[in-house]
Amino acid sequence: MEEKGYLKDLVSDISKEIEELNKLSFEALNKALEINPGDVLAYFMRACTYALIENKELALKDLAKAIELDGKFKKEAREDEDFKSLWDDPDFISLTQ
Repeated sequence: MEEKGYLKDLVSDISKEIEELNKLSFEALNKALEINPGDVLAYFMRACTYALIENKELALKDLAKAIELDGKFKKEAREDEDFKSLWDDPDFISLTQ
């Protein structure tokens, strides 16, 4: 029984760490976009982060901006594992064709 409690605590700690890393990621990417609103890689990376936390709407919004700035990100998104949860989504497919 103690092992289950330990594992539950470990999973909780890891979840908190992931949330903190995502927060730091968003802060850094938002700052990059504040400094350079045309930073295509920052838009793409923020889209990846949104996709990882399953925020489809914001992931697609930032991905659309990255694609607008550089069309190569259509292919990048279709191959990037961060977008795996969206690969079968009709909106994602339409955006990346």
